[in-house]
Amino acid sequence: MNRIVVFFYEFFKTNKPVFYTVLISLFVAFGYFTSKISFQDDITKMIPDDASTNKYKTAIQDIRILDKIIVSFTTDQDGMEDSLIAAADRFVSDLNAQPQSHTWITEIRNEIDETRVAEVYELLYNNLPVYLSPSDYARIDSITTDSSIKESIDRGYHKLISPASLVLKQFVLKDPLAISSSALGKLQGMQAEENYELYNGHIFRKDKKTLVVFITPKYPPNKTRENGPLIDMLNKAAQTYSGATVNVNYFGAAAVAVANARQIEADIKIIATTAILVILVFLYLFYRSWSLPFLMMSPILFGGVFSLAMIYLIKGSISAIAIGAGSVIIGIALDYSFHVFAHYQHTRSIKAVVNDIATPMLIGSVSTVGAFFSLLYVHSEILSDFGLFAGLCLIGASLFALLFLPHLIEAFVSEKQLDKNEEVTKAKSFILKVIQVQPEKSKLFIGCIAVLTLIFVYFSNRVSFDSDLSKINYMSDELRVAENALYQNDTSAGKSVFLLFKGKTISEAIYRNETALPIIDSFKKQDIIHRYAGISGLLPSDSIQLKRIAAWNAYWTPEKIAQVQQSVAVHATALGFRPEAFTPFFELLSKKYAVMRAEDKTFMQHVFLKDYIQQDSNGVVVIASMRVPQTVDNKVYSTFDKIPGLTILDRQLFYNKFLVIIKDDFNQILMSTSILVFLILLISYGRIELAMISFFPMVISWFWILGLMGIFNIHFNIVNIIISTFVFGLGDDYSIFITDGLQKKYAEGKDNLPSYKVSIFLSAFTTIIAMGALIFAKHPALKSIAAISIIGITCVVIISYTLIPLLFKWVITNRTDKGKPPLTLITGFRTVFFFLDLGIMFLILCLLKLIFSLFSLLGLEKISRSIYKSVVCVGFKILIFFSYFLKQKKRAFRHLTKKDAFLILVNDETLLTKCILLSLHSKVVLLKDPTASYTLVEKALFYIQDLKPAPVCAASQAASIISGYVGNGYSPVYLIDTREAAVVSTEFVSAIKEANAEVAILFITGTELSLVKNDWVFNRAHITIQEQFVIASDSAEMQQLITTAFTRQLDEISVNRSMSVYFNKILTSYVYKGPVLEWYYRIKVGLEDSYNEFNTLVPRKGVIYDLGCGYGFLDYFLMHQSSERIITGVDYDGEKIIVANHSYLKNDQLTFIENDVMQVDMKDADAIIILDVLHYLSAENQRILIRRSFEKLNPGGILIIRDGDSSQESKHKGTKLTEFFSTKLLKFNKQTEEELCFISSDTIIKTLEDYNVQVSVVDTTVYTSNIMYYVVKQ
Repeated sequence: MNRIVVFFYEFFKTNKPVFYTVLISLFVAFGYFTSKISFQDDITKMIPDDASTNKYKTAIQDIRILDKIIVSFTTDQDGMEDSLIAAADRFVSDLNAQPQSHTWITEIRNEIDETRVAEVYELLYNNLPVYLSPSDYARIDSITTDSSIKESIDRGYHKLISPASLVLKQFVLKDPLAISSSALGKLQGMQAEENYELYNGHIFRKDKKTLVVFITPKYPPNKTRENGPLIDMLNKAAQTYSGATVNVNYFGAAAVAVANARQIEADIKIIATTAILVILVFLYLFYRSWSLPFLMMSPILFGGVFSLAMIYLIKGSISAIAIGAGSVIIGIALDYSFHVFAHYQHTRSIKAVVNDIATPMLIGSVSTVGAFFSLLYVHSEILSDFGLFAGLCLIGASLFALLFLPHLIEAFVSEKQLDKNEEVTKAKSFILKVIQVQPEKSKLFIGCIAVLTLIFVYFSNRVSFDSDLSKINYMSDELRVAENALYQNDTSAGKSVFLLFKGKTISEAIYRNETALPIIDSFKKQDIIHRYAGISGLLPSDSIQLKRIAAWNAYWTPEKIAQVQQSVAVHATALGFRPEAFTPFFELLSKKYAVMRAEDKTFMQHVFLKDYIQQDSNGVVVIASMRVPQTVDNKVYSTFDKIPGLTILDRQLFYNKFLVIIKDDFNQILMSTSILVFLILLISYGRIELAMISFFPMVISWFWILGLMGIFNIHFNIVNIIISTFVFGLGDDYSIFITDGLQKKYAEGKDNLPSYKVSIFLSAFTTIIAMGALIFAKHPALKSIAAISIIGITCVVIISYTLIPLLFKWVITNRTDKGKPPLTLITGFRTVFFFLDLGIMFLILCLLKLIFSLFSLLGLEKISRSIYKSVVCVGFKILIFFSYFLKQKKRAFRHLTKKDAFLILVNDETLLTKCILLSLHSKVVLLKDPTASYTLVEKALFYIQDLKPAPVCAASQAASIISGYVGNGYSPVYLIDTREAAVVSTEFVSAIKEANAEVAILFITGTELSLVKNDWVFNRAHITIQEQFVIASDSAEMQQLITTAFTRQLDEISVNRSMSVYFNKILTSYVYKGPVLEWYYRIKVGLEDSYNEFNTLVPRKGVIYDLGCGYGFLDYFLMHQSSERIITGVDYDGEKIIVANHSYLKNDQLTFIENDVMQVDMKDADAIIILDVLHYLSAENQRILIRRSFEKLNPGGILIIRDGDSSQESKHKGTKLTEFFSTKLLKFNKQTEEELCFISSDTIIKTLEDYNVQVSVVDTTVYTSNIMYYVVKQ
């Protein structure tokens, strides 16, 4: 990965005109497309976009009545009705007089026309039966009695002689009994709120101190740019007509949307500018340079224009809120610049900077971008926009930081500036001291981290989602005043809920509305619905009309009509009315009615009900509303589910659905981001342990953030859940660089961590400035990001600085510093598995020991002991069998499988050896060494091995102890410390003879590779158990035989065992140094058969040179096989030599030198190895190196060569192909300036002819021409 970046660096370095052409062209192209992008200010795009919320949003668009802007004229004085009317009429006249008012306004309604009211009454009168329900006929019964008719005629008479309006007099003559008042009541049914009433044709609140005017904008509320001029016009008009006695305010969805859009734009401009200026000043104070801060900001600028240009090409527009929230990426993008420059200060080599930081930066960038791109799959358009913008911005910033910024630094930052930058001011000194603190070394600090983590985990459950969009909606002071003026005296309980009945035709929509009426009436009786308003009473369906006309005809029989006419005539004549005065009323009773005419329906729909009926190409929507309690059980709404085409618009119901979607999206973001980041870390590092070390602190950071939010009662909303990706993005970046710094130091000795820490600190500080600036935003959506961002960044830095180094030390460096292999997940699992099994077995055997001990007290000691020992043996056999990390080989087992008892002497004292011994035979008993100290586990092992306590085998008591066990058929085991000069003392040998016990010599090898002394971690190993021989009890040479066995013969076994036993041990020195290196080791060493062939050729003692040693694989194997080999590895590739030198296994036997094999100064040697090196040299140099190497050999020394044989044409193609991959394509092997040159085997042999030696040729290859030659110097 870094090789590609280095290639571009070298290309641009040698082609500066191309570099500047490409850079300027990209900026111009991206800038052009950026200038064409459009920004959206619609805050409703935060609403999750799924089937249920889409239905809700579509329904909102259908209710155009909600789009109205309400202008309120308010006074504090009584009796000001006429003044308010005059102010409102002038206000409306001025608006209508504006030249462009028709462009922005569809309708202004400031009064109710009495003529229209009369027309509506006439329509109701002419269609009276269709507006009467069955309950109305009970009222008609009561008002058509003789006494009631007399009272009605009397009231009508007094109305007619009063100064009432002409319309009212006509009402009296047409309907003296007020039968039509039931129909007129349907008009009141259209009013869901009781707080308004008419006064002189104008709408007032009941206190008569507020008059309202309704303005219908031409554009929906989300068209903020189009509605902006209308709001400006209303602002100006409101200021003009507000005075000492009258205040003019306006409120509505369009006004709120415009205020939100404008505040977002203002906040972004002011806060972003302020944040950038503060960051620039801080960077100047830190680096003492003005040019450098601008250079560091350049990746952000490039990333921004790159992102906007790509978004324009992809979709053409983006949410302005997403851009504002995009300030969170400033810190991440700046982090790239900080890493480049901080490392440049550290190395003073741009090429080294590019080579060192390319891999971690690209890994961090890919994982962070992936985390942000996960937002593309959430249901909120604004969050998707933010994820797209942030991800693309970081792609552009990271590419710019790697490909262009290094050249700009070289061009504009001089050595003098670098020296000046290194001048330490007091502020910079303080910052550097803070950065250099190693909190992972403080046990107190680690303890505090642990305690705080537990506290924060506890409080993290208190964090919840706040799905109330109104809390992240901006409301100016003027809008709040207007809202209070409209609703502060609202005495009606509960909330308004809208019902939308959709149908293909208006008749179908009205029918569905009528289907809901029985349910509504039922809930009204239960006081669940306080009030209902709908058009079904004014515009009933044809079927309902026909039923009601039939009911009218059934009620008004000829007899009933005659009775009413007679009674009216009698009482009217008494008051002086003419006989024909009430003729229209009598015609009303006997009229033949039909369903409403089409023109009557059209009149009602378009003149009186147009706000309650919405019609388009998709069908018709009829709108109704009802007043319900603030909290409504979902079961209430579920009863409406059977009505097709019905949508219920309840804010609570929507918020509940909204909350579910947010939670699902949030969980999806966390899950997908976590999986993505972890997989990228795993692939990049190639070790799950390093991925976990980097990832685990992110998890802890998240609990810290949630815990602090829970403590301070901060909740998530749809905007600040962006922080989930932001925290993972920033934490991922910090974790990768700290892990990379630790890994580089472990693998290569490069201490890049200080420069990385400086970069991380500066990134965190500048991000806090950028995010902290949002705390001053007036818009709640932007402001809600600030607190969580600051908390998140602080937590990420503290945890990254502390936990990653701590875990890295626990797992790797603390162990390797003590000569122990680093811990891996597999070895940890093996260890836990082994000790868990051992613990379970201990518990079971302790219980069995108690039971069998009781049997012993009953006189069954012998059989109880025998059975118990058999159980112990089986238990340890099972333990060893399930210890899959062990491979056992038993050799020459002749005596120990018999029933004869022996004193067994064993060469190893480890815990694993003790467990293996107890699994060999049920008669084996371990003896305690009086000079040894035992661990708790070993003491437990001694306790459960037998019903009797394990004796301490002191020399003075050895005879009796040994004879006691052997005499009872048991084989006591004495563990020999082979490090002692005297393997066994004379006194101990005398005790053996006195006990008359035969001695069995048993060697167990390989356990020292599985369980390192003073360690508790089990490693994979090959265990060999070998019975040597049995010494008779009366042997005069017993002591000499034992000593010889445990010195010379044990050494011979070690010498002759395969070098493959060291495979896993040497592998542990190459893990955590990069995935390629580890797998290269596995494949390379596997193909070489663990270098067993070389071990047989290379002398066990002497000076050895490995020319072209690479990573030192062969040298470490040779070193482990013999402590008398002094090995020097030489290689032209310095990176490989660095890795070879930095191994916890390296000791004084090994020396690795970076040098050209043609220039290395070799001393006299006993073996020189040249493997796969010659073809990197010219033919002449190959001959020179062969001759010089042979001449440097001591007599008896051996020269070993392996290289491709150019004479084997078919097989040689395979060799060339492998070299192409290793040197050209993958560049795994570093090539000199010379071209590859393969010579033939004859050339090699002829080169050595002058020395009169026999060259042995070994050719075992199938697909390549690599042949091995070795020659011994006489």
